[in-house]
Amino acid sequence: MEDYLEAILIVAMQQEEVRSVDIARQLNVSKPSVWRAVTVLKNDGFLTMDNRGFLRLTDLGERMAEAIYE
Repeated sequence: MEDYLEAILIVAMQQEEVRSVDIARQLNVSKPSVWRAVTVLKNDGFLTMDNRGFLRLTDLGERMAEAIYE
């Protein structure tokens, strides 16, 4: 899950909105793999997804992703 948090942070630094396909491309993994990770991260409070499918790190998720990135 750490790789996914870090990837979301990196993509968010490069572009305004982050989609699952962007994460799949960043990590070179399948979209179903991203979907499973996103589900876990949402359930654990690290991530939200809006009704258009855009991903956003929560405050907790952002802190964790920044710590991993460093």
